[in-house]
Amino acid sequence: MTKWFAANRLKTGTFGIVLIILIVSMAAIGCRKDSSVSQKGKEDQKGLPTDIVVMNASLFGVSFVDVQHGWAVGKSGTIIATDDGGKSWETQKSNTLYHLYAVFFKDLQKGWAAGENGIILGTDNGGQKWVEQDSGVSLNLRKIYFTDLKRGWVAGHQGTLLKTEDGGMTWKKSTEIQKLLGVYERQFLPSLFSLYFSDEVHGWAVGHPGVILTTSDGGATWKRQLIDTEEVLTGVACFDRSHCLVTGANGVIFNSIDGGASWESLPSPTENKINDIVMMDQNRGVAVSHASILSTTDGGKSWKSWKIGMSRWLYSVSFPDNLHGWAVGDSGTVFVTKDGGNNWALQAVKIVSRE
Repeated sequence: MTKWFAANRLKTGTFGIVLIILIVSMAAIGCRKDSSVSQKGKEDQKGLPTDIVVMNASLFGVSFVDVQHGWAVGKSGTIIATDDGGKSWETQKSNTLYHLYAVFFKDLQKGWAAGENGIILGTDNGGQKWVEQDSGVSLNLRKIYFTDLKRGWVAGHQGTLLKTEDGGMTWKKSTEIQKLLGVYERQFLPSLFSLYFSDEVHGWAVGHPGVILTTSDGGATWKRQLIDTEEVLTGVACFDRSHCLVTGANGVIFNSIDGGASWESLPSPTENKINDIVMMDQNRGVAVSHASILSTTDGGKSWKSWKIGMSRWLYSVSFPDNLHGWAVGDSGTVFVTKDGGNNWALQAVKIVSRE
């Protein structure tokens, strides 16, 4: 009898302990979910209730028009926008699942995005509504740039260079570019990965293998520039019609002080591909690569490498002025600087949905 009582007391006691542990664990999980995944019942600055979640979709392109307003695009049609310098973001409906590789805003209202399978999107209300524009191509588009609200260009795979003169209502493919790139005698025409205009008439487009094209008449005609590399060139930026920097695979960096008539190879702080670059003046520039952000204060002759502390690629960088900049990359990674790129801080992409 004593043995039976002791045995059953042991069993019931053990069951009680397990039950208590289970209840406590479930309560802890519930509390943890409420605090780290979403915060319901909050109110934004306008007194509106919000849900807040942290996004982790990869971001491939970013564009800021001032220190408060910016947009980023990425995987599976992701578009996010901020009006408070990146402290919070809102998702915008792209109505596509294609990856978006590039975004460009000329002002607070007018913007464009481009990406997989020839997709181009446009908005005239800050992204509240995005409308697909007919690119006329089905190849991947990698970079977009507008010199004003009407005239813009998109660069992409297999020699694709598109131009619009009506804000994207119609796009026309450059046949001249196809002829220029035909001299490479490849199975497929060389791809173009980046482009930049320093003003309304002077522009550059870069790609693979070691392709640099330039125009001095607003894209009416283009010509090749010679550069001593066959690496994939992925970034180009010019402060004016003379001072330019070009970056690419295996960390290659070139600069020009004569508009690309000649290009000089510069020492690089990395052997990884440098995906994008911006110039704030003829000496200062910032570029992004794998796990690092690079900056120069002497026209690219020397570089400082700022390690981001995580093994992620950064794909795009945007500076609306000389001090404030944002860099974006894998898994929703966003870094921000307020001192011209000397120091950077990780910025969590907090998505705010106003109910």
